[in-house]
Formats: sequence, C-alpha cells, structure tokens
Amino acid sequence: MLLWQDTKGNKGCARLDDCTISVVKTKEGGLWKPRNYIKIFHPDREVCFGQNECHIFCRTGKEMEEWFHALVKGSRIASKVRLVMNVVRAL
Repeated sequence: MLLWQDTKGNKGCARLDDCTISVVKTKEGGLWKPRNYIKIFHPDREVCFGQNECHIFCRTGKEMEEWFHALVKGSRIASKVRLVMNVVRAL
C-alpha cells in the first residue's frame, strides 16, 4: 500500500498488490534519469485518483531507483499477503 498526498493536501492510498511497476523512459539514455518516471498500473482496478495507473516523478536518478525497488518489493509483499489471506479463508 502506498499512502500519498498531493500538492493541494488531498490524501489517499494506492493498493500495490498485483500491480505492474515499471520505469518509463522518455528519451534515449540511462534508465535512472530524472526525466523518466515510474508507472504503477493495474488493468482492472483503480490505483489512485480514480485512474488505473499512477506516475511518480523523482528529482534524481538515485531517488527514482530507490522508489522503484521499494514499490516493487511492496507490490510483491501485498500480493503474497492477499494470497495467504485467501488460502486461510478457504480453510
């Protein structure tokens, strides 16, 4: 789960389970560049702001790399927790 707050003070959370996390390159060059962005996508449900995808922009390449790895890890953990909860309910 990713908690967020926009520039107007609106708060919310994005469920990361079963989401695709990717880095979108806007130009040729390295992957971890501030001009690129992280995309969180789910084909069937809302991720944030009523949309099925969310874009995260970072000030530096290092910051982007750290966010990317944290989001991928969070997505995997959330998916595993949901799977375990479904198994327990089936018992």
